[in-house]
Amino acid sequence: MKTKVLNILQIGCCVLFLTSASYTVAQFTEPETITVDFSTLSWDAAISDLYYRDAGQVTPIIVPNGTLSPPQRYSGPPTLDFFTQAISSEGQPVFHRQASVTFPSGARHWLLIFLKARNTNAYQVQPFPVPDAKFTNGTFNFVNLTDSRLGVRLGEKTFEIDARGSLIATSPGQGSQNVDVQMAASENGDAWQLIYRSRWASLNQRRAWVFIYLDENRKPRIRKYYQKPEAVLETSQYQ
Repeated sequence: MKTKVLNILQIGCCVLFLTSASYTVAQFTEPETITVDFSTLSWDAAISDLYYRDAGQVTPIIVPNGTLSPPQRYSGPPTLDFFTQAISSEGQPVFHRQASVTFPSGARHWLLIFLKARNTNAYQVQPFPVPDAKFTNGTFNFVNLTDSRLGVRLGEKTFEIDARGSLIATSPGQGSQNVDVQMAASENGDAWQLIYRSRWASLNQRRAWVFIYLDENRKPRIRKYYQKPEAVLETSQYQ
C-alpha cells in the first residue's frame, strides 16, 4: 500500500512538472512580428492627426486624399493600430485608437485606404497588396470593388475582371497619345451595361491605380491615382 501511494505521488509530481514546463514555454513564446512597407490614401479628406507604433516608437503619419503617400516602414504585430494623441490633465500622453488593420500574409508592400466610418471619428482601413514586380511603369492596376463582373476595353485590348477582383494591364499608348477606355458591367450573368467611356492620357514613366466602385446612390464611379514606382522602390528594400 505504501509503495502504491509513493508511485501515485511520483506520477503526480511528473505531471505537475510537465504542466509547469509547458506553461513556462508558452509564457515565454515570442509574439509574431512582421516587417512591411505601406503607402496610404484617404478616400475622403486628408488626415493629419494620426500616429502608429513602429518597433515600439510612436510615429506620425499623414494620409493624403489626392495622391498616394510615400511608403513607410512598419515592424511589429500583424495588426497595426492608428491612433490620435492628446495630453491628460496630469500632463501624460493619452492615445485614442481610430483605426486598425491586420496585414494578411504573402505581401511585403501594401496600399492602405482609409474610409471615414459613419457617425464616428474612426476610420475603416482596407489593405491592398502592391505587386511591384508586375505593377511597373506603363501599367494600370484595375481594382474592382463592385459585385459585378467588368468588361474593359483599353485601346484595342479587351479583358474581364471578376467581381471584387483585380487585373494589371499594360497601357497601349505611346508618348502623348491618349487611350480610349470603355467599361461595362454584368451582374449574375445579366446582359452587359455600359458604365464608363473616356479617353485617358498614356502612362509615361508612371503607373496608375484604377478603382471601380459604387457611390452612395449605387452608381458606378472611377478613381485613378498616378504613381512613379521608382520613387517607391528607392525607399523600399522589397522589390
